[in-house]
Amino acid sequence: MKRVMSLLFTVAAVAALLVSCNGNKAKILEMVNAINDMCPIDMGMMGEMTSVEYDEEANEVQSTITMDEDFMSVEALAGNKRMATNQLKLYFLKEGTKESLKELISAGVGYAYIYKGAESGKTCKISLTNEEINDLWNNPIPQDELNEMMLENQIAMESAQYPSLADVGLTIMSMRDDGEYVIYECEVDENLYDISAFRAAKNEMKEAMRETFDDVTAKQQLSVFAAADRGLIYRYYGETSGDAVDIVFTSRELRTISAN
Repeated sequence: MKRVMSLLFTVAAVAALLVSCNGNKAKILEMVNAINDMCPIDMGMMGEMTSVEYDEEANEVQSTITMDEDFMSVEALAGNKRMATNQLKLYFLKEGTKESLKELISAGVGYAYIYKGAESGKTCKISLTNEEINDLWNNPIPQDELNEMMLENQIAMESAQYPSLADVGLTIMSMRDDGEYVIYECEVDENLYDISAFRAAKNEMKEAMRETFDDVTAKQQLSVFAAADRGLIYRYYGETSGDAVDIVFTSRELRTISAN
């Protein structure tokens, strides 16, 4: 199953380091240089973080992500720029990362991600000015509301990609939230597949999917679902018969997967 977009990529790691800087701009820049020396950093199926730098003209810390364009095209990201920016804002407000806002405010700098297509070379920038970061700090959102907002925004971003071909004869048609599970609806070409074979192999399919979740980007996405107390269903249904098979992960399973 094709993985879907998540904008949680490296915020947590970079934010944790920023908290140690005590609002000191010089120390933040020193830390940025230290992170840059560690690049490229493997981001799993998404690609690599290839640099972290301070742009003096823009007055912001900039992380450059070189994306595998089979995972996500730069054009698709640019087409969802408003929602992508919202997701970045929401993630900065999570427990464990929001303290980094105070450090950025004190240092007077902004924060940005620059996404670059590995093949096309095209770029898309998602950024927060220092003023926007200050506004986030001064207008806190209760954690349960934040979890729901992150989920809603994530689904809105991903839904814009569908329908999307996942594999030969398999098309992800939609993604939705039923209040208990996030459901991916996948249409099966019954000229190529027998839906009854999917039913017979449910357990094997679930274990194969579980293995694909052992990826930093996938775990970040699953953590959004789990935080909102949602499970995950991949629903395969016959294009002609309408017969359906569900591969189900409970919210408890997702919490365990995303934590490991």
